[in-house]
Amino acid sequence: MNILGISAFYHDSAAALLVDGALVAAAHEERFTRIRHDAAVPKHAARYCLEAAGLEVGDRIVGIDGASIDNPAQLFSSIVTHRPEAVITVDFVRGDTRLQTSATLAGIER
Repeated sequence: MNILGISAFYHDSAAALLVDGALVAAAHEERFTRIRHDAAVPKHAARYCLEAAGLEVGDRIVGIDGASIDNPAQLFSSIVTHRPEAVITVDFVRGDTRLQTSATLAGIER
């Protein structure tokens, strides 16, 4: 499971990526923008983290468990029908290539 954590809109925005519970990459946005205490959305730091895991900005989800996904609302409604910890099949497009992977949905402890 991949989790991209983002801290923004306060001083020192940052991003971190966990893959199967292990920290793969983390970065402060100010390291890329050279703006001290940069509070902007950490798009450079997030890209750095995704690239460290072999993921790419621009990968587009087009299906969940065989159902077509055309917009964010469909993506949301498709995912919330599954229980936490469920393994789903995700179809996505990278450039002109359609790919498929599986993902485990995280649960929120209450």
